Amino acid sequence: MKEYILSKLSRKLIIFIFIPISIIFLSIVFYLSKTIYDGAFQSSKELAINKASEGSNKVKAYLENTLTSAQAIANAYEEWKENGTGERKMVDLLMKRVLSANKNYLSVWVQFEYDSIKAKNIETFTIENSVELFGPAWLISGNKIVQDFVGEDYKSFYTEDFYVLPKKTKREVITEPTKWIYPGDVTQKEYYETSCVHPLIANGEFFGVVGIDVEFSRLHEITKAMNLSDAGTSGILSNQLIITMHVDTSFIGKNASILFDLDSTSLVQQLKQNSVVQFSSFNEKKNTVFITTIARIDIGDTKTPWYYFVQIPEEEIAASAKNKFLTSIFIGLFLLALILVITFFISRGITTPIRKSVEFAKQMSEGILYQKLEVNTKDETSILGNSLNNMSLKIAETIGQIKTISVNYQQASQEIMTSANQTSTSASEQAASIEEISSSMEQMVASVNQNAENAGVTERIALQAYHDIKELGQVMFATIDSLKTIVEKISIVNEIAEKTNILAVNASIEAARAGEYGKGFAVVAGEVRSLSVESQNSALIIRELSKETVLSAENSGLLIANTIKKIENTTQLVQEIAVSSAEQRHGLLQVNTAIGQMNIATQSTAAISEEMSGKAVILNELANELLKAVGFFKTEHSKDNDIHQLQAYIMEMQMKLSNLLREKIEVAPLAITPAVTPPVAEKQENQVDKKNEFFNSMEGDEKSFEPYQ
Repeated sequence: MKEYILSKLSRKLIIFIFIPISIIFLSIVFYLSKTIYDGAFQSSKELAINKASEGSNKVKAYLENTLTSAQAIANAYEEWKENGTGERKMVDLLMKRVLSANKNYLSVWVQFEYDSIKAKNIETFTIENSVELFGPAWLISGNKIVQDFVGEDYKSFYTEDFYVLPKKTKREVITEPTKWIYPGDVTQKEYYETSCVHPLIANGEFFGVVGIDVEFSRLHEITKAMNLSDAGTSGILSNQLIITMHVDTSFIGKNASILFDLDSTSLVQQLKQNSVVQFSSFNEKKNTVFITTIARIDIGDTKTPWYYFVQIPEEEIAASAKNKFLTSIFIGLFLLALILVITFFISRGITTPIRKSVEFAKQMSEGILYQKLEVNTKDETSILGNSLNNMSLKIAETIGQIKTISVNYQQASQEIMTSANQTSTSASEQAASIEEISSSMEQMVASVNQNAENAGVTERIALQAYHDIKELGQVMFATIDSLKTIVEKISIVNEIAEKTNILAVNASIEAARAGEYGKGFAVVAGEVRSLSVESQNSALIIRELSKETVLSAENSGLLIANTIKKIENTTQLVQEIAVSSAEQRHGLLQVNTAIGQMNIATQSTAAISEEMSGKAVILNELANELLKAVGFFKTEHSKDNDIHQLQAYIMEMQMKLSNLLREKIEVAPLAITPAVTPPVAEKQENQVDKKNEFFNSMEGDEKSFEPYQ
């Protein structure tokens, strides 16, 4: 299966180009899609952070504007309190003007420090008494601004946070949201509100608070505008994490724990360290995981920040990111399909000229050289096509030249066969003449061999006699040497006897000196002296006899030496005869060898001629085979029949020449064995060397023929 798939170049190009590109491309697409997915997810988170920050800024601006209005009223009251000039009614009217200028305000009020003396003098609470004792309060009742008042439960007003906290901290305070019904409101409507309170301090002493009550309807519009999706939510949390405002108003006034399962203490700690906190939380009511973003709202100098939150369902973010991911994947697959189509056309554009070139090469392999390859491209395949056309043309020209050369080669081989035939005939005639000469030389060599053999026998006899006499001389010389040694040894014995005699005389003298004690020793010394005298006399006799024997042996040695010289002369003459016979035999053998070499050369010439004839036949056959081989190639349609006729003619001529050579070339091999030449010269040299050694030894031994002294 694998071989079938890779059997075509187009498939290989698609497989080995498209697949790696596809893998790389899909990897890049997947990476980019994953990046897009992560980016979309992160973008949604960042958008939530931006929306939370934007909402917190709007809430901050909304509440800080209220605090600024409260501060302006507080400044007026403080100026009034410190300077003690002007009427308080002007400041009271300022509050009414502030309320009428801001439609978001529910009420603007002031509450002075409780004055127990004034309180005792009040019998019936009226609006005028309340304003005089506690300060004025203006509210929106319907479409009118009316004056509110403190009820008979005024003491409880001094225990509420809106009064206690500013008095304690001497700072601005935004109270926790609460539901309130104004006593002076004719509609008796319940409002969900908060108070922005500013303390009144004159000459360093606290003397009351100024507050502005705001409703959250305006903030509800902000939360709706900041909401990112229908399934998402946004809202405001008070400092105590009470839901002050929410897209879904049913959550207002409830603790934030119902929105996200996060410990409030941990959340507050995170919000103290970071202005924005983002986390995932599960909403049990909606059974959905939300990405919650909470932005801290630092309002004026309150030190009690509020918070703005935005919630987006994680599924919605993931769905949006997934859509972008799938879109990028779809685009990638579309581009991959486009790459496949482009690869197919590129592969086709490459493989079509190559396929044509392959078909053209197949025709060339079948011997068809008159075809022409048509390639209309302008790239390397065009160069390949032109190169194949040129190669086909060159091969056709070469094959034509080979055919012509083959015919000439066949004719030359026929001429070589004719020349080889003539050379073989001449060599046969020459071999017959040399054979006759060789027979005559063999007879002469036989006669000379007989003479040489006789001389050799005589030489061996003389040499044997020479060696025997020489050995006798050597024995004689050894005897003479032994006799000389005996004479020398006897002289030593004589000297010993003389010394012994002298010692005996000395011993006798010493014995005489000893007197009676030396008599026995004198007898022994006398006997020793007698023995030494007898030994000395015997040694002298033996010495004389040995000298006479040495003289006789030396005379015999001289006679033997003369005999050896005569035998040596005889041996030398016999050797000269043998050397002469050997030289004659050697000369005849050289002549016979030369004739044999001529015979061998002639036979070799005849064999070479015959071999040349055979080689010429082989060359002729090779020429025919070459013509058959080049006949495989077809350069023109009209020349095929002519080639076949030429091959038939060559084969016919080959048969005729082969028959002619078999009839005329008949050369019998001649075998002349040269006679074996004994190493006469070598033997003669050995004999001369031996003769020289003998005479050299005789010259050394002549020193021993001198008379013994």
